[in-house]
Amino acid sequence: MLLDAQDQVAIEDPGYLGARYAFQTVGAKLHGVPVDDEGLQVDKLPSTCKLVYVTPSHQFPTGAVLSLRRRLALLEWTQINNAWIIEDDYDGEYRYGGRPIQAVQGLDRYGRTLYVGTFSKILFPAARLGYIVLPETMVDRFTAAKWWTDRHTPVLEQLALSEFIDSGEFERHLRRMRKKYAHLRSVLIDTLLEELGDRVTITGSRAGLHLVVTIKGFAQKKTTQLIHQAAKLDVGLYSADRLFLRGDASGSLLMGYAVLSEPEIRVAIKLIAGLIHQQN
Repeated sequence: MLLDAQDQVAIEDPGYLGARYAFQTVGAKLHGVPVDDEGLQVDKLPSTCKLVYVTPSHQFPTGAVLSLRRRLALLEWTQINNAWIIEDDYDGEYRYGGRPIQAVQGLDRYGRTLYVGTFSKILFPAARLGYIVLPETMVDRFTAAKWWTDRHTPVLEQLALSEFIDSGEFERHLRRMRKKYAHLRSVLIDTLLEELGDRVTITGSRAGLHLVVTIKGFAQKKTTQLIHQAAKLDVGLYSADRLFLRGDASGSLLMGYAVLSEPEIRVAIKLIAGLIHQQN
């Protein structure tokens, strides 16, 4: 459709592991492009790439938001290099501060952006419902590909979701969830700072359902040891190391908070802080 075997794909580094596996499955050659506070560094994109995969609303895992100037630069780059963009907006509905920036797809005058979204994080993963907004020139090809690869899309669930949206309950649900997750995010950040202070750096707090917490002075070996120790206390920690194509995460952990209660977050961070202090 967009790729043939051995085509070159630019992905964020660090970036979403599932996307990396998906591209590798079809034989694509991956080029990791570094990310900073403004998101994907467009000036580091190789001109040989045919496709760019980005998470601009809330870069996974760092949480950076792709700036407007870089969104426009990315679109210009695709036009010059005859390339395509997959814009994965996996949890863009959850923003906690600042004005939202228009989607890359909404800024695209060239018809080169495929906008992908999901209801898994807005509702629940078992819904198994996602969507894609395509350039008009791609609709027939994607419709044919969908028909050949998957003839069992859940119709009943789509009808229920449609009614949920049309009734206005979907928007009310989003407002409730934003309020709930914003509170849990604040609890997590406040507890981390209370227990660990300047021992940690927190990124990705403006949106989404997770934070990246980097422990100062922790190399990957120490981080792995901390994860094992926490598991013995029934606290799940996840290293960001696997999300890098090159290098390591240098003590970075992914901390999700959506499924936890306020007391669970406070207890878990206190236990983690105790383990970190013990390693000094």
